[in-house]
Amino acid sequence: SSKGCYPRGSLCKAGNGLLYGLTYSGGENSSGVLFEYDPVNDVYTKKFEFASDEFGKYPHGYYPRGSLYEGTNGKLYGMTSYGGVNGLGVLFEYVPGATTVTKKVDFDGNNGSRPQYGELTGSGVALVWNGAQSSDWSAAGNWTPEFSPTRLDVVEIASGANNPVINEPAGSPAECNSLEIAAGGSLTIASGKALTVPMLVNDAGNTGLIIESDATGTGSLIHNSAGIGATVKSYVDGSATLTDNKYHFASIPTQYENPTANLFLGSYLFKLDPSQRDPDNNNYYGKWVGLGSSPTTPLSTDQGYMIYYPGDNHTYAFEGNLNNGGFSVLLTGHASTNTFNLVPNPYPSSLNWQVPFGWTKTGIENKTWIYNNGVYASYTGGDTPDSTNGGSRFIAPGQAFTVNATEASPALAMDNRVRVHYAGTLLKSAE
Repeated sequence: SSKGCYPRGSLCKAGNGLLYGLTYSGGENSSGVLFEYDPVNDVYTKKFEFASDEFGKYPHGYYPRGSLYEGTNGKLYGMTSYGGVNGLGVLFEYVPGATTVTKKVDFDGNNGSRPQYGELTGSGVALVWNGAQSSDWSAAGNWTPEFSPTRLDVVEIASGANNPVINEPAGSPAECNSLEIAAGGSLTIASGKALTVPMLVNDAGNTGLIIESDATGTGSLIHNSAGIGATVKSYVDGSATLTDNKYHFASIPTQYENPTANLFLGSYLFKLDPSQRDPDNNNYYGKWVGLGSSPTTPLSTDQGYMIYYPGDNHTYAFEGNLNNGGFSVLLTGHASTNTFNLVPNPYPSSLNWQVPFGWTKTGIENKTWIYNNGVYASYTGGDTPDSTNGGSRFIAPGQAFTVNATEASPALAMDNRVRVHYAGTLLKSAE
């Protein structure tokens, strides 16, 4: 949200009669904002945007937590969890009504580091991974101090033995308040397991966060931070007997500037061309177009693809920044007729087609289709939801799905509110 999100503290009333507060995230930089609220006229005003540079050391700090407090001089004071010259947070000063803040103290480890609540009272623990016992994320003996992480805790994973593995299921996912993976550290979300963390920092790059996948499902991550590198895997089964036709609707789950067919090397690869009209009626059911054998064929991350692996199974690995926040899909439509498009799930978690918020569905039918064992599994959302052939409101990570555009200028977009942990696997076609 451009206005900010995840406020962690209370409002502070300044001498001018207006209220001031902080959000931990959001704003144009996704790093938190300082805002003003006029309760008499019901007016919200964003006054300052926190931000991080590429080294995480933005001078004013970022990810502010807790509340602002008014000093005897009439100025307000607060703290950030990150940033400053040391990257360990700052104490800052704010003059009510101004559009910037003034840094007063850089935390450096000796005078404190990474204030997590900005208040004299609070809950939660700062935990550092030591891996003394095993790779089990939930084992208290693997953390300093010895506590199992909870949704209130601040977690740091440094380099060392027994990098942590999350094995908590989608129904009761691992949780923490914020998580930093330091350079040299690594965190793995096991196949079919799940993690929820509002704020995430990964200084270890694509190898620092690994989301596994196998026949039981793909790991699931729900987060709200931009620019997080990861390796996301996607398991598909196949057959050396091509007449078995084990096709999968697949999506590209990480960001690529110029993706190519090399991402699906070893599979037959197809796209759905929505410009192809059915000769017997006015509908654009589309045509499957083979993308050839060249690994340099350009692909697009805002479209879905169909793949077939000519072997027992294969696990693909996608490296890059995870999608976060709003995501728009490329759609083709034609006036007064049906036009089918294959679109991706871009996130490292499942989507919930049924939720009434977070979706933009303009000029499309409120329905999804996915090939499943020789038939289309469909799900119709809305006030009277309906499922056929095993269709579900949940769309797995790495899954593509078909939507029907009913107008010439359709639009489909989504944001983090549609994301959900769900213990499901990729649907597939045996037709």
